[in-house]
Parts: sequence; structure tokens; C-alpha cells
Amino acid sequence: MLRLGIKTFTGIAKFSNRPYDLAIWTGVLKSSLTADQYQTYENACRDRNSHFLATAVHNAICELDTIATLQQVQRNKLTKIAISELEKNIDVHSPKDLMDASKLATEFFGVEQNLALALTAIQIDLITMHRKLNYTAVGWGENHWNFHNREIPKN
Repeated sequence: MLRLGIKTFTGIAKFSNRPYDLAIWTGVLKSSLTADQYQTYENACRDRNSHFLATAVHNAICELDTIATLQQVQRNKLTKIAISELEKNIDVHSPKDLMDASKLATEFFGVEQNLALALTAIQIDLITMHRKLNYTAVGWGENHWNFHNREIPKN
């Protein structure tokens, strides 16, 4: 029996601390579940993580919309582009929560070339100015989706 922070009772393995070693966690699940049950678990995790990502992308686009007043066509295009690009990061363990997904969306929309796929030059300039102005503002912390902790663009 594996004894790495695991307590076993009535046939159920439970971690006493959150399992950061995903290989161990996957091994425990695979040894505890049938192949069909594990496949169901994997599908449910991927579905949950894709919902985290979609929510983070929509939140990020709402933030951009408040700055640069996007048209519906632009919002739809940014959503489609971001989700199709960021879906490559989805697996059973990632993103692990909404904060993790928000970091992915923040990084994606922090790249000017990604914004240029759907926004006008004026909108991109507005977003860049907003980022510069808010760089020194006090935010809610490094995990809050805003531009407060972004690197100052070099122009």
C-alpha cells in the first residue's frame, strides 16, 4: 500500500493534503476505479476545466469591452480565437481552477498580436494606455484579472 499522505478507510483513498504530485493521484485513481469509471472521471474533469477556461475568456473579454467598447462581432471573434488556442492547455489536471484559467486568458490577451486579430488599432491603443495607467494602481492581488500586475508595455 502506498503511504504518501494517504489515509485509507472503507476502501476509499483520501489525501490528507491536496495532492500536488499528479502522477501519484492518477495512479491512485486508476488503481481504485475501473477503466470505464476512470474514463468518465477524465471526461468530467476535461469538461469542468473547459468550463473554467470559457468563463475566464468571457470575463477577460468583458474587461476588454469596458475599456475599448467592443462590437458583438469582435467579442465573438476574440472568444472563438482565444478558446480554440487555449483549449490546447486543457487536460485532466489543468486548468485546476478558475484562477488558473484566468491566468491563461490574461496571458493570451496580454499579447498585442492576439488582440490585433479582432480589434482596431484605436481599440488596441486604448487598452495599452489603460494598462500603462493602471500599472501602478492598487489591485486586489496578483490573481485578480486586471492589468495592475502586467509588465509595462515598452513603446
